[in-house]
Amino acid sequence: MVAEPKQFPDSVWATPRMHAAFAQQPPDFGAVIEELQNCGISQQRIASLTGLHQSTLSRLARGEQRLSDYEKIVGFLQGLGVPPELSPLATPGTRQLPAPDPQVWESPATIAADLTRIMASNTTVEAINLLEFALREVLAAYEADGPTGPLGLAGTTGDLRRSLIDLARGHHPASVRIRLFRLLAQVSAVLGYMAVNAGQHARADAYCYEAITLAADIADTDTLVWAHGTRSFNAYYQGDYQAAITHAHTGIALAPHHPQAVRLYANGLSRAQAKLGNPEALDSVYEALRLTDQHDLSPGLTPCISLAPYGRARTLANALTAHVALGDGAGALRHEPYVAHAIRDEDSWSRSLVRLDVATAQLACDPPEIEHAMILGEQVITDHEHTPLIVSIHQRCHELYQRACQSWACHPAVQGYGQALHHLDHTPTASAFQRTGAVPLAPQPPRTNGALGSRAAQSPRPVADAGATMTSPT
Repeated sequence: MVAEPKQFPDSVWATPRMHAAFAQQPPDFGAVIEELQNCGISQQRIASLTGLHQSTLSRLARGEQRLSDYEKIVGFLQGLGVPPELSPLATPGTRQLPAPDPQVWESPATIAADLTRIMASNTTVEAINLLEFALREVLAAYEADGPTGPLGLAGTTGDLRRSLIDLARGHHPASVRIRLFRLLAQVSAVLGYMAVNAGQHARADAYCYEAITLAADIADTDTLVWAHGTRSFNAYYQGDYQAAITHAHTGIALAPHHPQAVRLYANGLSRAQAKLGNPEALDSVYEALRLTDQHDLSPGLTPCISLAPYGRARTLANALTAHVALGDGAGALRHEPYVAHAIRDEDSWSRSLVRLDVATAQLACDPPEIEHAMILGEQVITDHEHTPLIVSIHQRCHELYQRACQSWACHPAVQGYGQALHHLDHTPTASAFQRTGAVPLAPQPPRTNGALGSRAAQSPRPVADAGATMTSPT
């Protein structure tokens, strides 16, 4: 067989990839074309030498077509001047070049390059530390009075979430990915809590679902249980007490002896069970206190939005709410001294929520402390004339008024409280809650003279329901 004229240098045909392409049965002509291009030979020149159309060459190179026609194969090999030792059409006895050794083992340099790529990240430990610090700043400021208010902090937290999402989309080693997912899950859970306080129930559930999904992916039990607890009181705020119980049970089942389960027993189960008139509400409180002792948790009133386990005073504040919902005023007031001592130096939200529970409990005592209860209620309204208002406080103000109107609608103290509540209902923040349906609008209280008010106080009469209201977590 006459050797074809050399079209290209011998080095073109001596590469391991060229040998591998011709060693296949049938030869991989697409790989041959790609290797020729890697050597600087264009498809246009290959087409002129082989007689194959350039579009055919492109499809061969992409693996979309195989060259199977004998005449075209001969034209391809001869046109390119493929050496006889490589050509599948070489005559018998032609000396074949030894096949190159297969590349089984990578070099240390290749392994080092691979490791560098695997461990690469589009963030740094310092940057993640700063993002965690930003979340702690939000949690510390959330209950504090100030010009930003809860909605301003929700915007800040939303920006933090978007920054974390951008980072999480990058390439990270496992340790960095876990930190990013944990922090993003916590931020989403916190946004869920903030959305509940703003009366944004659908958004709250979406944030919580995101937090649960992320936390479950990295087995972050703390955040996972906390997010289920937030779903529980989101349902509670909407008056769906059975759903609140279900969400709480779901979280408890994940880690029944975990410190975070205290929140689910005290804040999730007990209050919703009490709203349904279920005496097991007090059993849930006792279980929360048992876990508190078991884990030696803080005796104080942990912040409402804290991601840490509940402290004892926070659990007892929820116990107070459960007793109120069961109509047990005396039982609620037994917890009041301990809780009152714990909230003495706390921010206004916690003070307001406990004051409203105490006021409602005083109406359930024998004899009822009507005037003192209404004074406590008006103090709360006054406190929030110039400080941030959240749904939980607004709803509990309505619950106090509804309970008072059931028996003492014409009492002067009740009427005075009703006037203050009516004014609160028409503030911009409260009006926004009412537009979402989170809080009903209180009816304008009837005006009476002092003598009528005094007689009404002595002869209670029921009035129309002021609207279904709900208590909220403390």
